[in-house]
Amino acid sequence: MSLYLSSRYAVVISMLIALGGLSSCQNTSGRESASAPSQAFTKESMLENIFSFGILPTHATFTMECRLLDSTSALFVATPTQQTLSDLQAQWVKTKQAWKACELYSLAEVKDNFLHNKIDKWPTNPRLLTNNLEGDTELNEAFVEGSGSTSKGLPALEYFLFSPSPLADFTSDPFSERRRLYVKALTENLLVRSEDLENVWINIQAEFMGATENFSKGSVNELVNAQVGLLEKILNDKLGKPLGKTRADQIDPSKAEAYLSGVSLSLIESNLISFKAGFQGDPAKPGFDDLLDNEEAKVDDVLLSEAILTQLDKCIQKVAAINDPLTIRLEDQREALDELYGMIIDLLFLVKVDMANNLGILVTFNDTDGD
Repeated sequence: MSLYLSSRYAVVISMLIALGGLSSCQNTSGRESASAPSQAFTKESMLENIFSFGILPTHATFTMECRLLDSTSALFVATPTQQTLSDLQAQWVKTKQAWKACELYSLAEVKDNFLHNKIDKWPTNPRLLTNNLEGDTELNEAFVEGSGSTSKGLPALEYFLFSPSPLADFTSDPFSERRRLYVKALTENLLVRSEDLENVWINIQAEFMGATENFSKGSVNELVNAQVGLLEKILNDKLGKPLGKTRADQIDPSKAEAYLSGVSLSLIESNLISFKAGFQGDPAKPGFDDLLDNEEAKVDDVLLSEAILTQLDKCIQKVAAINDPLTIRLEDQREALDELYGMIIDLLFLVKVDMANNLGILVTFNDTDGD
């Protein structure tokens, strides 16, 4: 069991509270109070709900966690002890968890400018990080800002903080002082990036909520494509690669998103919880579930909105029941992980095929791997 497993539940609970309470995750009955029949459904009201309930609070929370990460790193750099290292590792986990709630929203200007890559492009590049560490360039925030996406952000921090012998690396290694300076520079840059990203969303709020037309840059179209993209990323990269689904069932623990820190499964759980917030918003207000109901969308004589929410809850409950680290569960809970993989395939089909077809959405392939 991961050293940081206990923080998983605390962070997930705090995410749920920030997104409006536990009830919206535990069952779909909370949607019965959504937009009353007497109210006319509008896409504007749905987008406002998703922005206010999903996008804005998740980015504000991420910025707050980045600020705490930077202050915690300052304490560690000044006094590198096992306690200050453990505090920094634990805050990294909380910050990474908070980021997973934002990961869905790679949309509009954020997507066009590859802003997410500057925060969480994985896997990181150990060779570049080592070259930077052992070079003679001053390691500060400006240096990190000018570096490529695979040598900055949360994955780069994980590489340093969760090495096999991190305290020794930071205190007795020949490059220990530069390593500490590098970590501080990385957290400073991450804070700058988080503040910039939050401000971008604040600045495009009106544009996002007003883009109701059903075209490629319309907000509904972009959100559905982002939902599909996140589920495919979970399926293919976060589960499929470590499970060996693309390599004749050869498992590969090193392909897990956060295999060094051992919190890969909790990150998937956070992704799915944020997916629900981005799908439903505040259950008392219009969301994608109401949009589908407004279109009288069904699958096998069941409301499509109910089918999606039910399947989503099953996926959340399934991943929550499998304890991190994923690298060990690949061996001793392979059957449960295969079941989760199949459940996410079913959820993806409901969203990518049934939902997209009912809403007239063109699902497009977009390469978001720019530097």
